[in-house]
Amino acid sequence: MAGAARTIREACGIHGPEALPYSWQLITLAVWLSRSGDMSTPKAAEAAVRRWLWLTTYGEVFGGVNSAIYDRSVKALGDMTKGGSWKAMERDISKKVRPIVRFDFRAARSKAVALAMARHQDNDHLNGRAHRALASGVSAMGLLQASGMRSKWWHLTVIPEGDLVSQYRDALKHRAAGSPEPSDNKLLNGIGVPDNAHGSISDLLEYRRDSLKAEEQKFISELGLEWADAE
Repeated sequence: MAGAARTIREACGIHGPEALPYSWQLITLAVWLSRSGDMSTPKAAEAAVRRWLWLTTYGEVFGGVNSAIYDRSVKALGDMTKGGSWKAMERDISKKVRPIVRFDFRAARSKAVALAMARHQDNDHLNGRAHRALASGVSAMGLLQASGMRSKWWHLTVIPEGDLVSQYRDALKHRAAGSPEPSDNKLLNGIGVPDNAHGSISDLLEYRRDSLKAEEQKFISELGLEWADAE
């Protein structure tokens, strides 16, 4: 289990169980490591583990688990680490990725969005500040405006250790008022608000939503999946 946790941290940027979409991902990886007789994942296999984890996350493989689904997911993981495909669990993967209706950090889909935010904030550096902050779970997520809604994911962002949510809120206020400081623009760009975004705070957050959604769509497209609302 320790070897599996280390692999998930190094290959996927998931630094604690609170940020792990499905506990079955850790269990399956630990079983695969045990069967392979090696308690650490070879570097050459990390890319396969990364792809497997995101396929099982966005494909909701472990949304409802039974012994057959578990067996197929273990086989798919083994095949992928040997250069094969994930076809063994193809029947278990949702064909299209659904958008979030209501953000709830207990749900795998919401954790995937939070990790997508972290990838943007850390420029894909899996040991970055935002990735590490998510180890504490939902407490790492801050509302970007006092009147925001926690059910809307684009109203939330990861607050790395040492940062204050007030910094992000002030930067939004300054941009909305048309008088941002260079530090404000850097901070806002870091959480996904484009440099050319303008308008009210709500407008800025919608620009951010569209920008981060486009990045996540590209990410899941590279996995070979599709968005349910792609049209």
